[in-house]
Amino acid sequence: MDNTLLERSFKAIATGRKNYLFLDRETAGPTAAILYTLVRNAANHNLDIHSYLRDVIEKVPVLMAEGKPLDGLLPDQWALANPDKVLLNRDNENRQAQEQKNKKRMARRTATA
Repeated sequence: MDNTLLERSFKAIATGRKNYLFLDRETAGPTAAILYTLVRNAANHNLDIHSYLRDVIEKVPVLMAEGKPLDGLLPDQWALANPDKVLLNRDNENRQAQEQKNKKRMARRTATA
């Protein structure tokens, strides 16, 4: 069983945990958690994170002022509405990087055996 993706996601959380110790306001923690969640969910849906965040940050105040639901800003719904912002190559890049790591790992194991 390969759990590299899971371990990689935990590494980002652990690094963030160390950085969050130095947030100087009480409200900064929840704000950082919300932004971190948005970024990770966008990445999990293979979205262009910059475009997604810019659009969400622009639309949230408008939708809230109008009393409209924010469901359309969820990453899966946003991806359907903005297919040009979905990064199709990211899956292939991740897969290729993982294959390269596996090859190097196997080469090291066979060299030491």
